[in-house]
Order: sequence, then structure tokens, then C-alpha cells
Amino acid sequence: MEGERLVPVLGPRPPPALNRRSACRQVGKPHVSDMTTDPVCGMSLEESTAKTSTDYEGQRYYFCSDACREEFEAHPDEYAGREQGVGASP
Repeated sequence: MEGERLVPVLGPRPPPALNRRSACRQVGKPHVSDMTTDPVCGMSLEESTAKTSTDYEGQRYYFCSDACREEFEAHPDEYAGREQGVGASP
């Protein structure tokens, strides 16, 4: 009727939308994550948005700040053995 409006009825929430990772798994395509961990402070960050990076012994390391990169470069052997992407702590 004229002047009437539909009001949604509250009920169970619909399932959350698929994120990019789960959507890729569903179509059989592997998800390539660019998440990594700053080896100095342990902060999780995306490689594509990392503040800075450096290469050491054929491996690229990503950092949240110039200070973390400088600490790594001053003492690379203390940090280089830590796996990137696994919450390392100093």
C-alpha cells in the first residue's frame, strides 16, 4: 500500500563475507600472503607497506621503522635466524 515501508525483521546474522584468503581456498587457488614479521620488534606487517627493508645473506627482511632496520644492520646475526612471519621477539 501507498505510504507503507518494509522493515527488516531481526533474526540470525548471515554468515560473514568471505575474506580474500578463504575465497582463494574455495576456488582452489593458493593465497600468496605478503604478511611478515619485523625480526627486531616482532611486529606483524605487510611487505608491500613496510617502512623499509634490507637484504642479508640472500634474504630480504622488512621493518616497521628505520630504527628497527638500523638495529638489524648493526647486529644482523642476532636477528637473521628468526623466521619471518613467526612472531619473533627481541
